[in-house]
Amino acid sequence: MTRVLLAHPSSQLYGADRMLASSARCLVDAGCDVTVALPGPGGLDEHLRAAGARVVSCRTAVLRKSALSLRGLLVLAGESVRALWCQMRLIRQVDADVVYANTITVPTWLLAGRLTRRRVVCHVHEAEDHAGRLTRVLLLVQLVLAHEIVCNSQATARFVAGSAFARWAPRPVVVHNGMPLPAGLSKPPPVGRVSLLVVGRLSPRKGQDVAIRALARLVEEGWDVELELLGDAYEGYDPFRQELLRLAEDLEVSERVGLRGFVADAGPAYIAADIVLVPSRVEPFGNVAVEGLSAARPVVASAVQGLVEILDGGGGRLVPADDAPAPAAAISALLELSEAEFLELGRRGSDQVRARFSEQRYGRALLEVLLPSQTPRRSAPADRVEVEHGAR
Repeated sequence: MTRVLLAHPSSQLYGADRMLASSARCLVDAGCDVTVALPGPGGLDEHLRAAGARVVSCRTAVLRKSALSLRGLLVLAGESVRALWCQMRLIRQVDADVVYANTITVPTWLLAGRLTRRRVVCHVHEAEDHAGRLTRVLLLVQLVLAHEIVCNSQATARFVAGSAFARWAPRPVVVHNGMPLPAGLSKPPPVGRVSLLVVGRLSPRKGQDVAIRALARLVEEGWDVELELLGDAYEGYDPFRQELLRLAEDLEVSERVGLRGFVADAGPAYIAADIVLVPSRVEPFGNVAVEGLSAARPVVASAVQGLVEILDGGGGRLVPADDAPAPAAAISALLELSEAEFLELGRRGSDQVRARFSEQRYGRALLEVLLPSQTPRRSAPADRVEVEHGAR
């Protein structure tokens, strides 16, 4: 039995966190002994244990924005030394065959795996194309330690493969996210008030402010619309929630905007919505777009990174990022479709994402990378990305 140790920096239940639970479930189903190391308890624990994995706490140094200063780097260095010792001890206790880091924000896990002579795999969910040089170095230099690199989209793989360190690292393999998907039946265009939905942490990169501005424009044009925002703020982004409330008041749409906080199961919200918005400025993959399409709801998403890969199969509209009139115009166009066209759009989106982003498909592709000697190859090889080393 292969023993796999998964490492992750959070115990919450957002996109990459839920993908960790899917990864654990796939490995357990394949007969692996799975242990997951988290920095502390949280809502993710229950999902991991339900998947059949053991959950343990382990000190973890996490790359955050606070590290982007001399003092921050010194703090990170000290925490990394302490974390490395704990991680190496845990790897030996578990006797892991594979150390699987679920993000590039926990760099010492790759080093700990190498120092204990284990197979090391890093699953990259980040594509910080516009990050500064120091951020890119801190995030990407560690990948030279990996035996395999998995990326959640072609956009993420280009970010990884385009770094100055790519010549010394393995070529990234693209494995699109797969997850248990909410089921839904397409429904006709709404007759009364239109319900718009945005799901995700409250953060400028997720673009909730763009959604509110688009809502206001639709109201000006005479549409009866409301907007539901599901999600809490990132650590350090609490003021952004207040900014969103002030923006809604300034645009005189506060009574049409609902900030509902974090919801563990967003399935009912997708079913209740008429149109799902993903107005992100940065989105390496885009679980929310997949979930919205799976629920047979038309999706209006920013034409950035992984969202382009998801919507290219149909089921919605891509619009320029950070441009409120664009999603407003796309929503108006959707609402002017005939009932048959609107229903067909929902059906098409649901069919294509279920074929492309199922948890079963994800599991097969992931196992092919993590356990190559134990997994039969598919007729098509894993999707490895080729770019010029050092490209920007």
